[in-house]
Amino acid sequence: MKGEVTPATSKLTVNGEELTPSDDGSFSTPLHLNVGENYIQISAEKGSEQADASRTVTREPAEEEAAAQEEAPQVQKNDSSGQAPPANVPPPTVEEQLFAKIAAVFLLKKKSVDSMAKYVKGQEFKPSEADGLKRVYIVRDARGCGYINVEFYEQDASFMEFSMEEVYESVYKNRELSQNVCNVQVSAFQRLQDDYGQTFMTKTYVTSMNKATANKVRDWLMVEQPKIWTVHKMHPVVKEELAQNAVEHAADCAEDEGLFDVQPLDCP
Repeated sequence: MKGEVTPATSKLTVNGEELTPSDDGSFSTPLHLNVGENYIQISAEKGSEQADASRTVTREPAEEEAAAQEEAPQVQKNDSSGQAPPANVPPPTVEEQLFAKIAAVFLLKKKSVDSMAKYVKGQEFKPSEADGLKRVYIVRDARGCGYINVEFYEQDASFMEFSMEEVYESVYKNRELSQNVCNVQVSAFQRLQDDYGQTFMTKTYVTSMNKATANKVRDWLMVEQPKIWTVHKMHPVVKEELAQNAVEHAADCAEDEGLFDVQPLDCP
């Protein structure tokens, strides 16, 4: 993939992978395309300004792949009952399992792995459509290394961090599934209001965790993930709310309620 960014000193990422543009702003990077639709996300940052661009590239199957599909054995009907015998359904692929695990963090209605994967793959949901999930997409570089991007809607900063923690754990806790995952980025979208009372949806909190960091975790239940993930963006609204929550949490821990003193589990 080739492109150009202005100014050339911008911080540039393509599908979560950071690139360094040339002096004239041009850049290029190899991309691995799966058969079907492939989502490409490009982000550029310069100071406090950020611009995002995306496109979907469809790869048609090669002749040998198409021929293999045509030659696949057809299911024959059972002579005695007239019903088709159950087909030998292959187990879910690693990618399908990843889609399903991430979707399960948000979707209240549980489905099978293949149904869950098909429901979210290649889709972008509105705030009211998928229990807060906006989009999940997985792209791979020329080495086959996976970059997972998860976007969701949330108004409460604490719940933003909770959902982020659940996503990272769902991907990295299973070492076999995350073997070819290089990075996971999670973005929270929030509806804000401007000075004129107009509301708008915007990205307010973005974090990521790469495989090297995740591999250091020995107990996902005990680790404080906000201390180890990378923050790429935090809107002042989110920062203020998290700071206020921290003050209230410290006050709860310090308060002595006598004989029936009940404190949060994470108090020092």
